[in-house]
Amino acid sequence: MTIKSNYKSEAGHWYDHDGEPMYTIIGANGKERNTTLRDAKSIGLVPSVTTIIGIAAKPSLENWKITQALEASLNLDKDDPDYINKCKYAGREVGMKAAKKGTKIHAQIEKGFLGGTKTKPYKVIKDWLDKNYPMTM
Repeated sequence: MTIKSNYKSEAGHWYDHDGEPMYTIIGANGKERNTTLRDAKSIGLVPSVTTIIGIAAKPSLENWKITQALEASLNLDKDDPDYINKCKYAGREVGMKAAKKGTKIHAQIEKGFLGGTKTKPYKVIKDWLDKNYPMTM
C-alpha cells in the first residue's frame, strides 16, 4: 500500500507521526481513495487535533445550533403539520453550510502553511502567526 499526501478539504484527516497529512492512500487496486480508520490503524496514523477535540462537549456550538433552529422557526408557518421537523432541518442546514465553509478554510490555511500557495491571504495569516506565536525548536 502506497501512502499519498495532498491537500483535501474533508473530514477525517489522518497524520503520520511526523505531522504529515495522509488524507488519501493508494489502495490495493492502485487507485487513490480516502484514508479510513482501518488504514490508519494498520499503518499507525493519528487523528487530527480537530477530530480529537470533536469528542469533547461544545456548549457554545450547541447554543448556536439551537439559536439557528429558533430563528428558522420565525420564518415558517406554525400551522404546517411538519413545522417542528422543518425547524430542525432549517437549523441543521445552516450548521452544515457553516461546517463546510470552516473545513474549506482549514484546508486553505494548511495549504498555505505547507507552501502550497504564496497568495496574500496565506502570507498575512502566516506572518501574523509567526510574529505572535514563533516556532521554537
